[in-house]
Amino acid sequence: MKLIHIAIFLLASFPLLLCSQVPDSSFGVPASFAGPDYPFPAVTACDFDGREDRSFATLFLESGNIMLAGHTQGADGTDFALVRLLHDGKFDASAGPEGQMRLDLGYTNDSCLAAVLYGNDRIVMGGCVTLPGQEGYVNLVARVDTNGQFDGAFGQNGHVTIDLPTEYEMITEIIVLPNGHI
Repeated sequence: MKLIHIAIFLLASFPLLLCSQVPDSSFGVPASFAGPDYPFPAVTACDFDGREDRSFATLFLESGNIMLAGHTQGADGTDFALVRLLHDGKFDASAGPEGQMRLDLGYTNDSCLAAVLYGNDRIVMGGCVTLPGQEGYVNLVARVDTNGQFDGAFGQNGHVTIDLPTEYEMITEIIVLPNGHI
């Protein structure tokens, strides 16, 4: 008898689960991302000039704006990337075209795989980079402000590489400690 009551409860609650999954049509840029049959509502799609783009972190600023952190890849290599959105998911044009900021660290292939807010106005981004003349890749950390400008007080011109004794290294998570250390 207990099994029947559980099954009835699950069947009765199933429609409630479906109803709670309705996208907020007031969020995002309409038709910025279209699937094979129709545009998806409540979505903001970013395109760095036809490059292959990936976001690995979503950061919520005190101002209500949203930052997406990741990387963009094209024929000329891979670079760290940020996109700043307004609270409603529209692009923040004050941050650049369609809110996009491509961050060139001076390497051919640098990939951002994690990011975290550092204080109220800075972002620590981490990932990996292939250094010239070296096989594999090493850890890469950069600190920027919410406008994508490198923090010159951090590392060398706003970034640092960390080469451990393994061939393939990458940062996939960043934690800011209470004392401000990363």
